Amino acid sequence: MGRAIVGALVGVVFLGLATQAQATTCTVSSNTCTTTDGLTFTLTNLGLAPDLNFGTDATNDTYKFQLDVNFNNYSGADTDYLDAVALKVTSNYDATSFSTNAPGTWGSHDNTGLNSGCGGGGNGFLCADTSTQTAVLGPTGTYTFFFLFDLGAGGSITTSEVKAEWLHLDKTQAGQLSQVIPSTPGTPRDVPPVPEPTSMLLLGTGLLGAASAGARRLRRR
Repeated sequence: MGRAIVGALVGVVFLGLATQAQATTCTVSSNTCTTTDGLTFTLTNLGLAPDLNFGTDATNDTYKFQLDVNFNNYSGADTDYLDAVALKVTSNYDATSFSTNAPGTWGSHDNTGLNSGCGGGGNGFLCADTSTQTAVLGPTGTYTFFFLFDLGAGGSITTSEVKAEWLHLDKTQAGQLSQVIPSTPGTPRDVPPVPEPTSMLLLGTGLLGAASAGARRLRRR
């Protein structure tokens, strides 16, 4: 009898852990994924950014990605909050960088997966998490994160995968996500456009013309 009770309790514990670890279903449309509880994840490839390894590699191969997590249609509690996010766009990179305007104090962890915050094997993920409950947005709002990856030799941007975890105010899990979300190209930021050859030719011709006219005026004097 006692063994049966202990076995039942162990089964309940394992069932609870399995339920907690189960990922939330998400429907993908273009570069957006909407979970069953109303969260919206949008991933945008902002293109090239200032090189994280400037001067150490031959080309500018740092790419910037923006991840927006929108709580406006979230069906959970108003005090639930995003605890951790992770992004993988390549398995071959030399350096990474992370920034956010989200509330709370956030830290990033290179090549780290997501397991009760950032933890475990990363397999190329850049993970960011918060250790404070001040990350609560309230009933509506959007978390915005920027991830930068500097590609290694021969590296390329591949399939983009997003992971995330959101918690109740008592720090128990409200939901988690592990989903491939295509990254739609957006407007490149931080890198000035390179002038086209035709534009450079016109600029050079204009400068030569101005110099010639100035020289003629000097000779007339």
